[in-house]
Amino acid sequence: MRHTHAVGLTIAAFLALPCCAQFTIYDGTLAAEAAWRAACPNGAPPIENFESYNAVPSPFSGPSDIVTALPALGIVFETFVEGTFLGVYTNTSQAHSGSNQLANFGGGMAQFSSYRIRPEPGRAIVALGFWQCDPQGDQPMAAFAADGTLVGMISGDINRGDGHGFAAFISSVPVARVEVSGLLGDGYNHIDDLQVVTISIGPPPCAADFNQDGVLNPDDLSDYINAYFSEPPEARADFNLDGIVNPDDLSDYINAYFDTSC
Repeated sequence: MRHTHAVGLTIAAFLALPCCAQFTIYDGTLAAEAAWRAACPNGAPPIENFESYNAVPSPFSGPSDIVTALPALGIVFETFVEGTFLGVYTNTSQAHSGSNQLANFGGGMAQFSSYRIRPEPGRAIVALGFWQCDPQGDQPMAAFAADGTLVGMISGDINRGDGHGFAAFISSVPVARVEVSGLLGDGYNHIDDLQVVTISIGPPPCAADFNQDGVLNPDDLSDYINAYFSEPPEARADFNLDGIVNPDDLSDYINAYFDTSC
């Protein structure tokens, strides 16, 4: 059930989820953003405006800084195509603030590329907000629980120049991933002023457990080496998440593997 308020706040409550689960949606203008930030659990979240990054200008020319993670927001990014990464795009007329936006191009991704937002290991997303900056179409995002259940969806309105374009959620169900669709308009999507709240859901998994089966053994070492030495190297071999697979990743993984703390 959806109820739209004058400030552009929309609430979708009691979806087809376990008893009493709630996924609350905020969308519209600055008033909706202010209401969402005031309601966020654990206080107002940090904002990443991407102004500190080297960006691809318009028209496109050259690569931008690669964005694989935003530690201040407690999230990492995952692409669907090995060897591709998110980048940063600059366009003052389209950005919500400043001139830079996060984009599914500039870092090596192709048109229509979708991506995932995940919390850091041992954490879950409980609130997320963003501004849609693409004039080609509304930007949908789908939130999923750890068991793969769709928790809910939000969509930033098309960047129409009238102050709309904000979308956010607060979820009582911990969110394990957010799918960001690239299938809109010209295939390029860009968002600005990304804001995320995460909570701890337990100790993080052992980083060296490369196959994530809960057991650290030689299979993990073998799997990592295969990923590292594949041609081209698999994106997941970027162990230190700096956007480049190089000997530093191999060294860091081996050190983690032989760290008896996990």
